[in-house]
Amino acid sequence: MKIIVAGAGAGKTTRMAGDVLARYKEVEEKKIIYVVTYTNNSRDSIKEKIVELNGEIPTYLYVETIHVFLYRELIKPYSNLLFNEHYTQLTLAFLGNDPKFRNYQISELRKKGILHVDKVSEIAKWVVDKRSTDLKIHKDRRAIILKVLQKNIDSIFVDEAQDMDENMRQIFEALNEAEIYLHLIGDPKQDLRGKKQFAKLIADFQENVEYIEKNYRSPKSHVDLSSLFIPKKEAQIIHEEKAGEVFYIFESEVENSFFNQDNWDYQYIYQRKDQRYETALKERNSQGEVRLEIDLRALIEQYLNLDDEQQIKLFSWVLSKKIIREYAEKEVREVARFLCKILNISKLSKKEYAQLSGVIEEIRKHRCKGVSSVRNVSSIERIKGLEGDRCLFILSSALYPYFSKEKKTKNRTLNHLYVALTRSSKELVILITNEVEATFGKNRVETKFKEYSVQKYPL
Repeated sequence: MKIIVAGAGAGKTTRMAGDVLARYKEVEEKKIIYVVTYTNNSRDSIKEKIVELNGEIPTYLYVETIHVFLYRELIKPYSNLLFNEHYTQLTLAFLGNDPKFRNYQISELRKKGILHVDKVSEIAKWVVDKRSTDLKIHKDRRAIILKVLQKNIDSIFVDEAQDMDENMRQIFEALNEAEIYLHLIGDPKQDLRGKKQFAKLIADFQENVEYIEKNYRSPKSHVDLSSLFIPKKEAQIIHEEKAGEVFYIFESEVENSFFNQDNWDYQYIYQRKDQRYETALKERNSQGEVRLEIDLRALIEQYLNLDDEQQIKLFSWVLSKKIIREYAEKEVREVARFLCKILNISKLSKKEYAQLSGVIEEIRKHRCKGVSSVRNVSSIERIKGLEGDRCLFILSSALYPYFSKEKKTKNRTLNHLYVALTRSSKELVILITNEVEATFGKNRVETKFKEYSVQKYPL
């Protein structure tokens, strides 16, 4: 196992692509090399960089998201062999925010052989590491599975490794013990969910860790400021001199036009909702809409002669959208009549009608909540991994104590501060909210910015 710790702007994508191609040239046998990432954007960026460096994606080199890799190589071929659990499909379906509702829907999906992405790392860990209900037969079969994997897979390169959860860490450790080469690159300072699993691997495999100190993105003023909040061994130096500035300004000193989207590549704040800022995008589906699609899928499977899973999925999705668009405000009996016509049945059962009535009512309640009038900005988590020439960082009361170093605990809140300070490649403007000014005092705040050699934004 090799671990690369690379801070913001360190050229991780270029480094990853170069290391992967170097490994590919060393492999004599026709064994698979995997590059796995946590987002589609990262996957596509690495693919593009490999093509740029090599002209094409070589045979036996696969670049996939972590969930696709786990499902394709571990879960689909082996979960049935080990646990008699057969999955035919992976889904990203939005399941709402209520834990009981989510667990119920995940359970219902599993009964149909559909695995939700939220459970992928847990199931995959059972395949290669352990499960609390293991018997000797499971351990024996798992040993064989690991030998097969070692025979077919040469190496696994992992991007954005700081995003791994405990299950993923245990998966990587099991594959490492099976003598599959692992190459992980990430930044523990950008672990925004506080999982700390990449940090644990760094501590456990210190002899295998390499630190990259160069920053190719940011001007010196940006690097100097962000370096105030990170460990010395992870401090960065600029690759070359670049023009760029960091400024501060108080919210009380600006007009609404200051927030014009055309002025900024990104505007972001630590996740919260108040009277002026909103980071949470409107849910693309209410829980009622999710329930409707799942219930429709069950009705389609029961009454229509469709064998193709993708066809059923598409039909239920299209049908749910039509009902939401054209029938959600009508009487439930009209929705039921429409459904019966589509399903070619005389009427719904009492249970089916009651379920439909409950779902329609839930959809209506969701619609009645209305639309927020607050200013929409991005959360820091949403802009992680992105960069822009000109960024507006809205410094709220939750982060200011870390910025002023009144709080020094190394946690995910401090990591949010680091990410916020490292998105801009030219100009970063830090906007101090009214709450920060009122709580900590304008003079005190300005003194802190002067201490950090940050100038006032010229209005």
